[in-house]
Amino acid sequence: MLMTTIQTGRLKELERTIQSTSGAFVACGNALREIRDSKLYLSNHKSFEDYCRKRWGWGRSRAYDLIEAASIKVSPVGDTISNFKQARAIARVPEPQRAAVIERASNDGKLTVRKIEQAAREPDFVVQLDEIGRVIPEYLIASWQLADSEAKELLSKMREVTREIKSLIADNEPRVRTAGLTNVDIADFEKCVGHLQSLVPYTVCPTCQGRTGCNRCRKAGWINKSVWKLIPEDEQRVVLKSISV
Repeated sequence: MLMTTIQTGRLKELERTIQSTSGAFVACGNALREIRDSKLYLSNHKSFEDYCRKRWGWGRSRAYDLIEAASIKVSPVGDTISNFKQARAIARVPEPQRAAVIERASNDGKLTVRKIEQAAREPDFVVQLDEIGRVIPEYLIASWQLADSEAKELLSKMREVTREIKSLIADNEPRVRTAGLTNVDIADFEKCVGHLQSLVPYTVCPTCQGRTGCNRCRKAGWINKSVWKLIPEDEQRVVLKSISV
């Protein structure tokens, strides 16, 4: 693909940013995102993955980890976070509580992922609510946060793969033609995204109240949005009415 002078100049500028800020994951991630989204890698590479591997020696997961971490909203504590592992740890904490968690985790020295996780689990910490406003029981918070974080990470990666496949098909990429992939196959990728949505916690199980002992939640303690929508409306009203105002 022929690049304009402006595109070539912008690619060089972004690559200088990556080289000079290798420890600053936000700057690196944002630069990589622009290179990917603007397809600046096509000057000498067939795909974004190929570009990352040959230009920087990174596998796909490393590049996408940086892009994902750079997009995590940690303000106003963003300057405190020094690497993408810390960013992913604080991303598991509800956004309004992140500044307080960081303050607590760093008040006795250097900030670490372990300290972030411990601060978020403090029993006297802020009450956490599910998507319909119910309090998440203390005994369920750790497993809830883990399930939520892992599910959203999988969703993010699957969406990235889907977008990449769509882009390759749109560009009539030879490898895609060889594999026989067409726009019809995109529906299968999008269906996988839909299935992964079921891994995201939505509300505390209304049957066992999160005590992980019933068939409705399959001993998870929580149910996803699809299961909630299948609950009869009269039962939903009882649950909603029980929420303290």
